[in-house]
Amino acid sequence: MRFLVLLPDRRGVAMAREIGKQFVFAWITIACLLIAPMRDSAALSMFLPIPPRQVDQAAKAKAQQAAERLLTGWREGKFAPLPDEFTVEMAANFPPEDQQAAHNNLKALFGELRSLEFAEAVSSPTLAGHVIYRFRGKFSATDADPEVRVLMNNEGKIAGFWVRHWMDEVH
Repeated sequence: MRFLVLLPDRRGVAMAREIGKQFVFAWITIACLLIAPMRDSAALSMFLPIPPRQVDQAAKAKAQQAAERLLTGWREGKFAPLPDEFTVEMAANFPPEDQQAAHNNLKALFGELRSLEFAEAVSSPTLAGHVIYRFRGKFSATDADPEVRVLMNNEGKIAGFWVRHWMDEVH
């Protein structure tokens, strides 16, 4: 299964390097997790759905509008620095040339965006106030309804953006 992840973050690259250094520690951690007893299925996921009545409607609308504006702009050949609604880190690490490359990959996988429909919002204790807004995308070259995911930080800025094959659970 292929998917496209659009989350340019230098901390992620540094983290990947650090993971290589901590290979043995990771295996010990995985072994402990596999052995540890799980008493309830919620413990299997680090992400918890936010009840629909508790979803911040303004943030949800902002996330959807930003995703639609970005993907529509790409379709129209507009690859520009990200606006102020994105974090400084996201804007710095996702320049126009990387956006164009992402658009080309996205177009090859799914085609062009036709519409977005809100699916759910999720949070996690490990995300420190961040919320993931998940949308089912309708694209021109697939009937599969890929996921468009927007990560909003606790300051209301977009800190992450993904387009990938739909998965019922957030990973």
